[in-house]
Amino acid sequence: MNVGFLRRFLAPSSIGRKDLSEPFSDEKHTYATDGHILVRVPRIPEITADGPESLTSELGKDRLAFFHDKIAEADWLEIPVHPSSRIYCEDCDGSGFVKDCPECAGEGGVEWETAFHVYTNECKTCEGEGTVPGQASDQVCPACFGEGRSYPFDKKTTIAGVCFATRLLARISDLPGVKIFPVKGADEYTFPPSLFKFSGGDGFIMPRKG
Repeated sequence: MNVGFLRRFLAPSSIGRKDLSEPFSDEKHTYATDGHILVRVPRIPEITADGPESLTSELGKDRLAFFHDKIAEADWLEIPVHPSSRIYCEDCDGSGFVKDCPECAGEGGVEWETAFHVYTNECKTCEGEGTVPGQASDQVCPACFGEGRSYPFDKKTTIAGVCFATRLLARISDLPGVKIFPVKGADEYTFPPSLFKFSGGDGFIMPRKG
């Protein structure tokens, strides 16, 4: 596995969260997460950054150890995602990449000032999104994760009684040899992450309310 592989599981740098937009490592593994999916692979030497405190603290390490200990005893299942139901991604015009809007510099709005007031309006070029379609040298589109097509935001898939956002399942469904272990919460108010494994690594994926 390499850095390029991990980038598909990171949030765009424009969100201002370094812990979610850059991979990080501990003694044995390298991780990438956008807050919805976390992927763990054997340590990549060139990635030396420390992870977020929620994972690197003693409590965070205990949580990681607890879930990864479950991998050996998990009842692994296939991921039933159907690519034919994806739709064209309007955020990137199907290119899979976006860049900061040149008119508002990624702010989503434009300002102008008179002698009396400062006015702010939604940017007409990007319609307030802060990004416009880009090219392969730009950042990966956060809406379709670089695929140019995505699932409707509200589409969901249930596996063994656990509900997931289909757009999240799609991001891991093409990993080699991927299997998922849905983890049910103790009650209707708890939503623990479920586990998945693939050839070369494993990880967590967050569920959604049914």
